Amino acid sequence: MKETTAITNLAPTDARFTIRRGDEADLVACRALDHAYSTQHVWQLAVQEESGGRTLRFQRVRLPRPLEVENTPNHIQLLQSIHAPQQLLVAEERVGGAARVLGYLTLIHEQALALTRVTQLVVTRTRRGEGIGNGLLVAAATSTRADTGGRSPNHRMRIETQSTNYPAIRFCQRCGFAFCGYDEQFYANGEIAVFFSRALYGDGRDDA
Repeated sequence: MKETTAITNLAPTDARFTIRRGDEADLVACRALDHAYSTQHVWQLAVQEESGGRTLRFQRVRLPRPLEVENTPNHIQLLQSIHAPQQLLVAEERVGGAARVLGYLTLIHEQALALTRVTQLVVTRTRRGEGIGNGLLVAAATSTRADTGGRSPNHRMRIETQSTNYPAIRFCQRCGFAFCGYDEQFYANGEIAVFFSRALYGDGRDDA
């Protein structure tokens, strides 16, 4: 049986999942999760020309019908996440003595910028809403504090996602992350990336 290292007691006492650091043996199970999502809304970038310049803002737009997005995993990012300075965290449950992966999070520490980037956060579609995503974020915060040793009191955690992934945007907002920027050339497929961040230390709410 493969040894697992729990990050901390992250879940409610009645939760059926634990979170640990992932490794190469977890990659197949992570890729096999249902990454798809459905949304009735998207964030749309609105540009307004003014005499003094240009104003850009995002506005929530309701779609005429639900949008189904396959949202395939980023295989290269997953593979890189098992090598430092990147990291893979895995949420799993045990069923009949066997472990089943429910979700994962990949992150990278950018010490020079006092920033931890959450590059992927995925919970399989049938298990969303059970606190697994929040548990992964708490584990990421715990891991970051351990790895940085509190050397950067202004350290921040940032999540990146597509502007079309409104469920992910709402999740970030519910977890206390604030919109902090966007990039129109971030994804190879042309989708706009939106970024959400929060302080890791010193604001009284450092657990995501």
